[in-house]
Amino acid sequence: MSGHPRAKAAGLLAATATTDRTDRVDRTDRAELSGGPLPAPSVGTLGEALRRAARGPHGVLVIDGTGTAAHRSYAELYADAARTAAELAAAGARPGARVILRTNRTGDLLTSFWGCVLAGLVPLPVSYGSGADGLAEAVEAVGEAWLLGDEPSGPHPPGLRPFGKGPHPSTGSGGQVAARPDDPAVLTLTSGSGGRPKAVPLTHRQVLARAHGTALVRGLGPDTRSLNRMPLDHVSGIVMFHVRDVYLGCHQVHADAGWVRADPLRWLDVAEAERIDTTWAPNRVLALLVDRLAGAPDRSWDLSRLRYVMNGGEAVKDRVVRRFVEALAPHGLPATAVHPGWGMPETASGVVDGVFRPADGPRRRHVPVGTPQPGVSVRVVDEAGRVVPTGVVGRLQITGAPVADTYLVDGMARPAPLSDDGWLVTDDLAFVADGELTVTGRADGLIEVGGGRWHGHEIEDAVEELPYVLPSFTVARPLAADDTGSADVTSTGAGTSAGVGATGSAGLAVFFRPRPGVPPDEAVERVRERVRRRFGADPVHVEVLTGHGPPRTATGKLRRPAVATGRPGTPGRSPSPPTERPDMSLDLTATMRTFATGICVVTTYEEEGDRRRHDAVAVRSFTSVSLDPPLVSLAVPRDSEVLATLLTTKVWAVSILDVAGIDMAEALGGDRETRARALLTCTATPGERTGALVLDAPGWLECTLYDRHDTGDHTVLIGEVLATGGRYRRPPLVFVNGGPRALSEA
Repeated sequence: MSGHPRAKAAGLLAATATTDRTDRVDRTDRAELSGGPLPAPSVGTLGEALRRAARGPHGVLVIDGTGTAAHRSYAELYADAARTAAELAAAGARPGARVILRTNRTGDLLTSFWGCVLAGLVPLPVSYGSGADGLAEAVEAVGEAWLLGDEPSGPHPPGLRPFGKGPHPSTGSGGQVAARPDDPAVLTLTSGSGGRPKAVPLTHRQVLARAHGTALVRGLGPDTRSLNRMPLDHVSGIVMFHVRDVYLGCHQVHADAGWVRADPLRWLDVAEAERIDTTWAPNRVLALLVDRLAGAPDRSWDLSRLRYVMNGGEAVKDRVVRRFVEALAPHGLPATAVHPGWGMPETASGVVDGVFRPADGPRRRHVPVGTPQPGVSVRVVDEAGRVVPTGVVGRLQITGAPVADTYLVDGMARPAPLSDDGWLVTDDLAFVADGELTVTGRADGLIEVGGGRWHGHEIEDAVEELPYVLPSFTVARPLAADDTGSADVTSTGAGTSAGVGATGSAGLAVFFRPRPGVPPDEAVERVRERVRRRFGADPVHVEVLTGHGPPRTATGKLRRPAVATGRPGTPGRSPSPPTERPDMSLDLTATMRTFATGICVVTTYEEEGDRRRHDAVAVRSFTSVSLDPPLVSLAVPRDSEVLATLLTTKVWAVSILDVAGIDMAEALGGDRETRARALLTCTATPGERTGALVLDAPGWLECTLYDRHDTGDHTVLIGEVLATGGRYRRPPLVFVNGGPRALSEA
């Protein structure tokens, strides 16, 4: 084990583990809770869990970025993993070696992951979209490592040894190693102080303790049917769902995050089709889904089986969860289906959860995240490390069977921040009331404004209550912060507070995205008025976000420091949360406004019975990349609904616009309905080679899919040119300084 005290920790009372936890004990005068003892899991290692699952009837269904589904039984997964384990051993990888997994193919990632587990290697899945930088960050954390999967372009970081392009068929059954429960089983990336990369090593015992505790509390078993739509390079995807479900031996579904993001209602489609009862989503996904539902009043689903919708990964918002439950109630969603929860990579993901029950009266400022699972205890302490009374906000600490106590930094084991008696010290603020834990937010996320102190997510939620603001894109940051901290908090809305600091500020900077059709200037004034009245902030700098939205982490959390950096109004910068790293994407957007590019229209279609439904979108990221063979590249946002159609049809036409196409360029940058109306007004004919519409334009091409690369928040499509043509009659149209311009005006 990790060396943490269990039920013997000071002040904790043991309780018998039950599925409803009605007899859990807590000290009513002290902010501490115990989940009680954890019975031993039925297997001791992940390899044993996979071998047991392989004897059962279930498996894994993977839905890729095109919506294509592929099923693999656990027996097939085990056989593929065993071959990979033999191949890794033959290549010279020895038990205990660290292996970085990098691929955008979920099936290959799972084969590689379990191949490493069976071979006694320690896998670290990394984000494919992070490219060479993400790979370098992983190597900086874990030191010397093998690379299994796709190699990014450019030189490799020192200490990285590639296996090749991924798992290949291999003969023989050697390479499997009998692991021990306290051996490391998986690594997951996070960040250290100062933003230095670090990895959390989780043992077989810790991962299985978390899976077993969740199963006991929520009554999960072989008949469970789960759905995950988060990346498998994050602890939530690979540990909280995939490994747990292998331990259960149940049916599990993993849907590509970009495919679901392009149309959030696909989440419900899959849940109904696969008879899902267990899933999860952060608050922003629930908000986007409710928003999308409002535009689809005629759609219906049977969601009566969906009984466990874990809501975690970011602050749980009372307003959003209420709207989610109310919106899906007509579709059969049980009133108690949403389960707020809390966890972190150091705890092998979620280890605290409860049941969301809308409170009577006004909306709650903070939603309780429930009680600890068996084998886990939590407490809230002041700055001196003393347990505070119930109702008092302080720093959250945790101990228990799933909790790690070390990090890897520069390949060396470093101790996690622990209290004198061995509890993990987190960066979260919390309080205990009525036998439940409530997490209010991060300690470094408090903003002092208007005489009060608020978490940034509270201000953002207030802005997104406005009907002309799109949910999930708002960022609130201090304006002109003094960066010196401040005195103790005297009130947080839940009682008193135990010495929690905040970022001092003379005002606020708020970044948001208005709904389509809302005049930006009007929306800015309404947002400014809301923030001034609700929080007493002055001055308030309000700005409309452009591009494809603020940068996010793997689970979709907003990277707030990236939005604040370099923006007008000089927003102050508070310390970055440990899971975030500096991101210059918005600086890049501002700089690239000065780079003139051509504008073209990409057209494709969907087959609907005996007819075709055409779609078109205006793009600027288009260029020639090869003459032999003739290839062009096209960059499409990964959350674009057009991307899924392009990947399904695999053909498209490109029409290069001239000055007469200014109105067309603007119209085809809107939503699908706006694009459809614009397409009806243009002169176009189906291409002879692809059937995609070719517009009356000075130049055009017909293409078929040659290759694809998922990079950052875009997918780059490489098209082989099948036909070209041109008329060259009018001056071309270019995009520069934020809008389309005739070349003579640029």
